[in-house]
Amino acid sequence: MSSRFRPRSVVQSLASNTVTLLLGLVVLSACGGMDTEGSESPAPVTQEAQALAPANVQAFYAESRWGTRFGVTGPYYGPLGHRGLDIPASAGQAIPALRSGIVRRVQYSSIVGHTIAVESAPGDFSGYDHVIRTRFSVGDYVNQGDIIAYVAGYGDDHGSAWSGPHLHTTRGSTSLCVFGENVSDPAPLIRNVLGTSTGGGTGTGGGTGGIQVSIEEGKTLQRVAQRGGYTGPVDGVPGVNTWKGVQTVIAGKGFYSGPIDGIPGENTWKGVQRLAQLGGYTGPVDGYPGQYTYAGLNTWLAQDPGTPPPSGMTGVYGIDVGTTQRDLDFNAIRSAGYQFAIVKAGGSNVSPLYVAPYYAQQVARARAAGLLVGHYWMAGSYNPAGDAQYFMDHLYDHRPGDLLVLDNEAIDDGIFWNDSMTASFMQAVKTRLGKAPFLYTYSSLLKANTWPQTQAVGSKLWIAHYTGTPGNPSIGTAYPTWEIHQYTSSGNQNGIPLDLNVAKLSAFAGLAQPPAGATPPPPAAIPGGSSGGGDPVITVQQGTILQNLARRGGYTGPIDGVPGTNTWIGVQKVLRTLGYYDGPADGVPGINTYKGLQLLAQDGGYTGPIDGIPGPNTYNGIQAYLDGSSGPVPPVTNAQGVTLQRIARAGGYTGAVDGVPGTNTWKGVQQVLGGYGYSGPVDGVMGTNSYAALQRFAAKGGYTGPIDGVMGTNSWKGVQTVLRGFGYTGPIDGVMGSQSYAALQRVARLGGYMGPADGALGVNSWRGLQTFLSGAGYTGPVDGVPGTNTYKVLQSLASRGGYTGPLDGIPGPNTYAGLANLLD
Repeated sequence: MSSRFRPRSVVQSLASNTVTLLLGLVVLSACGGMDTEGSESPAPVTQEAQALAPANVQAFYAESRWGTRFGVTGPYYGPLGHRGLDIPASAGQAIPALRSGIVRRVQYSSIVGHTIAVESAPGDFSGYDHVIRTRFSVGDYVNQGDIIAYVAGYGDDHGSAWSGPHLHTTRGSTSLCVFGENVSDPAPLIRNVLGTSTGGGTGTGGGTGGIQVSIEEGKTLQRVAQRGGYTGPVDGVPGVNTWKGVQTVIAGKGFYSGPIDGIPGENTWKGVQRLAQLGGYTGPVDGYPGQYTYAGLNTWLAQDPGTPPPSGMTGVYGIDVGTTQRDLDFNAIRSAGYQFAIVKAGGSNVSPLYVAPYYAQQVARARAAGLLVGHYWMAGSYNPAGDAQYFMDHLYDHRPGDLLVLDNEAIDDGIFWNDSMTASFMQAVKTRLGKAPFLYTYSSLLKANTWPQTQAVGSKLWIAHYTGTPGNPSIGTAYPTWEIHQYTSSGNQNGIPLDLNVAKLSAFAGLAQPPAGATPPPPAAIPGGSSGGGDPVITVQQGTILQNLARRGGYTGPIDGVPGTNTWIGVQKVLRTLGYYDGPADGVPGINTYKGLQLLAQDGGYTGPIDGIPGPNTYNGIQAYLDGSSGPVPPVTNAQGVTLQRIARAGGYTGAVDGVPGTNTWKGVQQVLGGYGYSGPVDGVMGTNSYAALQRFAAKGGYTGPIDGVMGTNSWKGVQTVLRGFGYTGPIDGVMGSQSYAALQRVARLGGYMGPADGALGVNSWRGLQTFLSGAGYTGPVDGVPGTNTYKVLQSLASRGGYTGPLDGIPGPNTYAGLANLLD
């Protein structure tokens, strides 16, 4: 399942979820992009004819001054290493713009300080981090060499410049490169700007002929190369064999007449662009590929099967789905003959435990398409039983016939679970849900270990062994038999990479049955729309729908059915807020804006492809979404405000309960939603970790002692102080009695406890308290400023009180009724 962690493609990333704090952490380890491309791109010039950059650019960016390079590992960087290039400088030193362009982002981050992103060509951005006194605003045009900001020093609020004052410069495909999204080494670009590029590859394995290729673009090239006999990994790092495969393909199409030598040059790249034309690319054939070239290649891959379906066993075929496959057309997958989709629910491969960002959306869409659904959890922590409880507590629309899976492969920061740890997880799930999850792992990892305890629980085996032929994995003697075989990671749906699987019918014993039974292998390349070209025609009625949607993004113009720039800005803001679009809110709709509209339309019942070509069904879906949601967050009534303030008491709020929630109320609510750091099992058995979280809760009542999980008099005094907001009227003496415990049971109701507040705490009371201490999934700042994420998690909390509506970030009367049920 490692393909689930592939970086997103350019087209996908622009319609992805909004940036999170984690991206800020990655910036010190990630930023990159691609070469420019457009219908008016100038013909390439020789190095000798290239105009020299201004003197201040030459001096500031000279290679002799470069510091920490792209890919370097260290204690401050993530698993991928440093993902930009550092240029040491003195504090306050002026920073010249590396290239001309339009400023698309000026933003402060507590992690990386002040940042600027400049777009020099469509989809080609330069990022500047650790700066102060920015001199330009979003929308301003910057000339190469203009002073855009100054280097931050130790005394500045710069986020992080641990190795001394420096500029962290990046290259990426969106303005989010300043936060580390979708990035690659900026060194080739800088050399090209300075006129010092050699034109050769920059890495082992053949390079890319001097053209910068991102990981996702490299994977696209490798999938093309597979059509030319390439059998190596799809890892995004094209080498000699990749290029031999590419050259074989374009030579076979008549687009290339040079040698099949694995050394890409101008003619190879021109052949690649001609191949992309078969997928709708309409740009120049100049040997300088950009994002539209790769979009064309991906469309060609999806529309041209290339090879017949693989030979292999008759079985039940399906896919598994992770974060990078958010734009999948599940209907196309079902139509192609696949019968199940196993969706990533979350994991502990990074800390803290998390729910995958598109989990609920993908489950709903897969089920609506008629696919059998599975849910998988990514292992990685040192607490398998705690993982199991979190996994089960956060399952979305889980049904008795669904598959459950533990993915055990030591991804990211996670550890590989041995037999004992794996069995612990499996048993916890089986005890609560009545069925043991499947074990997913790689052939090599499986055979290097023994699994008697896991087998004893009853877990079946899903084995990953990329043989390319369904049904012939190697498991040795480590397991009696396999039930599901992941045979390739090279499937694709409209250019989106997919892992493909075959299951025996026996895999579904006791579960929902595959509707078509066992079938021959379906095709590996699944069509499902195309990226198209040109702007779709919009009728007046459709324009009216867009303007009504735009009102939710701040549009205040007329509803006349003629959408202009301001309409589109409003639409793009709405799509960004909902996580369906991550491009600029610039009022210029492109394919990713239209894809975002189709994703939104699915929330209104649209079931067509996500191809960026909206038709009547897309607009019907948008209108249904508008009809079924209430738009902006409605004002809070007095009664609802009282509910919020009473909940906020559990987050340290000590103000009046007057029904008028302000910043401090919302800070308290956000604290409750975020929890107090408990991530253990919800088993009603209070241990050190449970009590440590309770001490953090006590800190809201003035406790200042250690967080060591050892409750003493002062810890309980802090608890009693907070319990004043939950009906406790006794002395603050640190001696817990029935009245104190009754108040604590009222707090436990926020964790779903529905028993009496009688002061007699049993297992259910403690379970409710543990759930409360673990929070409801909010990971944003406790800043007292509620946004969409705050409201969504508030609705999740309300579900503990009986709320069954959507988690759309728009709380209404039913949300507050659910919250009130937790307090009564």
